[in-house]
Amino acid sequence: MKADTIIELALILPVLLIWAISLRDVMRRRDLGRRQRVAFAAVLLFLPPLAVLYLLIRPPVSVRRGAVHSDDPRARLVDELELATQA
Repeated sequence: MKADTIIELALILPVLLIWAISLRDVMRRRDLGRRQRVAFAAVLLFLPPLAVLYLLIRPPVSVRRGAVHSDDPRARLVDELELATQA
């Protein structure tokens, strides 16, 4: 491999990884409808720098997963179990 190829890979792979993580995160959001997720993903596909911005300013996990903000202990338990299985 040439040195140029290694440098190109070192620059491209992190960008692709950030882009893929952003797309995965958008598609897993429960607070957005299906059309909104698809539109958001399309914007990220055509404007990859927005993927980095999205990762920096994305909402907390509890909001993205559609957590119920109540005093019901069952709702909190379900949220905790979902987060534990995701780790």
